[in-house]
Amino acid sequence: MNLVKRIVFLIKRPLLIIVSDGSEKIAFRVLSFLRGTKRAGRTNLFSALKDKVLILDFDSEQDFDFLIKKSKKVILVVNEITAKIKIIELTRKLREKDVLVFNFDEEETREIQSAHKGRSLTVGFLRTPDLSISDFNVNQGETNFKIDFQGNIVPVWLKGEWAKKKTTALSLAIVCAFELGLNLVEISQQLKNFSL
Repeated sequence: MNLVKRIVFLIKRPLLIIVSDGSEKIAFRVLSFLRGTKRAGRTNLFSALKDKVLILDFDSEQDFDFLIKKSKKVILVVNEITAKIKIIELTRKLREKDVLVFNFDEEETREIQSAHKGRSLTVGFLRTPDLSISDFNVNQGETNFKIDFQGNIVPVWLKGEWAKKKTTALSLAIVCAFELGLNLVEISQQLKNFSL
């Protein structure tokens, strides 16, 4: 990050979202879509800072130490771990006010929870996560399921046939969008227009 970008970052102090999502970048793309980023999957620093939210891919070359220390708040989203030691080190750098959101169905992602001293939110098909996915159905080019988050149950309909793994990644983005102030019904309505 060059000096001009660092100065802009320090002035704006955005909420920073770091997404570790594997090769398909589903959570990253869905979150970018829900936030209204023009080109899902790419976030321009200057345009992202207008609304004080910056979404970055964990695999991108960034000075995460600087970004975490100087951001207003960090949400670390972990669907898949591409570099276990690196993600655990990054998780340890999170502050108490920062949030860890991760895939509860994957044992490897559950292991990073102990590295974070702040709040954690979990997503998965199991009944124990904070956001659980149920009534999963793929039929005739569409996918629908229900999400149960904090006692609120909302149906979600998607274009295309989604695998469970992709649905978990999408649900991580739902939790993140909720943390950013969108309500579940609004998120569900927006997702009707999303396609991979």
